[in-house]
Amino acid sequence: MLHRSLLLLYLAVITSSEILFLAVDLPLKGKRSPPNAIWPHPQEIQISNDLLYIRPGHIMISSDMEPCDIIAKAIQRYQPVFFPPKLTMHQPPADTSNILRSLTLNVLDNPQCEQYIQYNSNETCNPRFQHRGVLLDSSRHFLPVPLIKKNLDVMAYNKLNVFHWHFVDNQSFPFESRTFPNLSRQGAFSSDHVYTPEDVTSIIEHARLLGIRVIPEIDTPGHTYSWGKSMPELITVCWANGKPYQAIYGQHGEMEIFNPIEPRVYSTMDALLREVKSIFPSNYIHLVKLPPGTIVQIWKGTSDDDISDEWAPYLNEIAGQGYNVILSSPWYINYINYGHYRTNTTIVNLEFFKYYEVEPLRDFSGSDDAKIRILGGEACLWGEFVDGTNLLARLWPKTAAVAERLWSAASVNNSKDAQFRLDVHRCRLLRRGIPAQPILNGYCGNYELSMPNAMINDPAFNYDISPATDLITTTIKSNSATSYLFDAISSMITSIFASLLLLMNITLATISFKY
Repeated sequence: MLHRSLLLLYLAVITSSEILFLAVDLPLKGKRSPPNAIWPHPQEIQISNDLLYIRPGHIMISSDMEPCDIIAKAIQRYQPVFFPPKLTMHQPPADTSNILRSLTLNVLDNPQCEQYIQYNSNETCNPRFQHRGVLLDSSRHFLPVPLIKKNLDVMAYNKLNVFHWHFVDNQSFPFESRTFPNLSRQGAFSSDHVYTPEDVTSIIEHARLLGIRVIPEIDTPGHTYSWGKSMPELITVCWANGKPYQAIYGQHGEMEIFNPIEPRVYSTMDALLREVKSIFPSNYIHLVKLPPGTIVQIWKGTSDDDISDEWAPYLNEIAGQGYNVILSSPWYINYINYGHYRTNTTIVNLEFFKYYEVEPLRDFSGSDDAKIRILGGEACLWGEFVDGTNLLARLWPKTAAVAERLWSAASVNNSKDAQFRLDVHRCRLLRRGIPAQPILNGYCGNYELSMPNAMINDPAFNYDISPATDLITTTIKSNSATSYLFDAISSMITSIFASLLLLMNITLATISFKY
């Protein structure tokens, strides 16, 4: 187990931001967070009130690990996070003696540049669960490649490490297969609504540089209507009143699932999955059949939006049968609620509390061996009402609540306090160009959408525009790409410098913590 004890600098002064009550007579409960609050919460944290000033012109980023593309790209990617193009700086007072002139991080680990993370990779930063994922559905609505990459960035900001890509369903077949090109030619919405093998490779590569693995999902044997547009012989024909291709709506369409007695179903699936495997480096692909070693995803309870733990018996049963388990049933982000419920003394954000207060092991009654088989969970965003116009706002910051539940200790569970910390994090995302929706009334600063310093469309945070370069840097020593990425960049430095984005005078407090 790698131990890190780091002396880090944390911001104590920030442009004001705040969430407010929904009714004057019903104030928010909970402890308000400082403007430098960390999300997700570290396993250990100690904060002091010692202050230092920082001069960005004297900060550099370097690495003693060469060559390593993960390190090099991470340094480039985080430069605009540290000091974005629209930041206005004022020098500290001339007589200030406690000016920080450098920041050194010592990360000691195996001297290798790890290329691709798997579910059992060693994350020495000590997350609670190994599998911390987000499911996106790009079949019901096509999601542009730059937007998928931008969402991968936000996942890294929140220490999520799995992109579960549901990219084929009834509505469309957007994956451009070289083995069966007619699947997308006839099954995609149009020739513009496809993911070429090069697109897929670029998404996988972007995820790799962030420490995120990509698991593809091709929905079978049901939800295969889009296949039938080019290969109708594979699909079961539905009959009614003695006639084929007849739908009884509410029960079935005119043709639906794969025909299990058609041999070409199996040869086609075999060839397509071999092609998918040649593109995706993950050890897993999401299907239906359960061979030995399968990881089962629990994605249904008995109701769509109940906040009770109706999925808990399934968790007990499946883990008890020896399967590894991933939980997603209580984290369907696409379900929308008005946003609050009223008690006698306060109003709370229902959507945030609903996701944050899930405890995967609360009602788990299995053995210790079975408990180990619960690998983690996923936040799911199904695409019936989601496309590029609302993807990021629908996901964030609600998915950050899931991220903390899967990353932080079980004892980090005070949702009333956490809502204030999440609001700080939501403002942090806005400063990084992410249109994260508000969780309650309030404000962040003049970097909100369409305000003078808004970062939503800044080239530094978008992948259809060339990223900004030659920005301010900091000194870093590292011997492990993945450890550096997870600890030094994605979480700790992220939190440290996030609040710098709109400061006029920058004052810092000393902080020491361990992930």
